[in-house]
Amino acid sequence: IIISEIMADESPTVLLPESEYIEIYNRTQSWLELQGTTLTDATSTATVSGSALLPPKSFMILCTSSRVQSFTGFGNVLGISGFPSLNNSGERLVLRNKNGF
Repeated sequence: IIISEIMADESPTVLLPESEYIEIYNRTQSWLELQGTTLTDATSTATVSGSALLPPKSFMILCTSSRVQSFTGFGNVLGISGFPSLNNSGERLVLRNKNGF
């Protein structure tokens, strides 16, 4: 999985919801289970708690759980409780599977 897009500064909006998100892409030919995947920034870590499958060669939007409805028209969306607040000036984001890779 790679992070293919980051929306850290959602204002002004340009045909998108006014909300932070990241987009991930599954480069493999396999379905990937995201349960237990963590997203970490400089100050917090959020974990995918429920079962979520990412199809091969496809994208998924990750956002805070309360904003899922705002993104459903843009493709696959996964709400994550505790989604980190993305720093507008830049920071390191780390996405790890349940095994820490």
